[in-house]
Amino acid sequence: MTTRILLRSGSPADTLEIGRLLGEVLSDGDVIALTGDLGAGKTLFCKGIASGLGIDPAFVASPTFTIVSEYADGRLPFHHIDAWRLATLDEAISAGLEDIIGVGGVSAVEWPENVSKLLPNRCLRVTFQHSGTEGRILSFELPNIPGFHPFFENCKRYLTGG
Repeated sequence: MTTRILLRSGSPADTLEIGRLLGEVLSDGDVIALTGDLGAGKTLFCKGIASGLGIDPAFVASPTFTIVSEYADGRLPFHHIDAWRLATLDEAISAGLEDIIGVGGVSAVEWPENVSKLLPNRCLRVTFQHSGTEGRILSFELPNIPGFHPFFENCKRYLTGG
């Protein structure tokens, strides 16, 4: 069972903060699937997740050409994956993603539709939609587990009411 919430980010700072709040409650093995157009804020959100995990967000960059960036200096390892360049499941497996996603630490996957068969059923899904020049609507589909309840509480100021 999942819970769906809509959050409104009015600025890049809000997107970073929402990511940070999520990063603070993530547990070992959690996987976040991030969907949205280019420039929608997925990588900025990942910087926030890193911050919530105790990783300096200044070091987080889009792994478009490396496919995976790994950060091990927080409370949990963080794997930032960009599957945009992966056309087939075989390419994802060759890149070693089946040994990374959901195994040891937290994995955030941009362009998850390209590796959907590797994602666990208990996956947090976030969809980014543009709303104005700098605003975004973030649609969360969260596994209904107690660990995410503090995230819900801490994000009340961003609720859209929808």
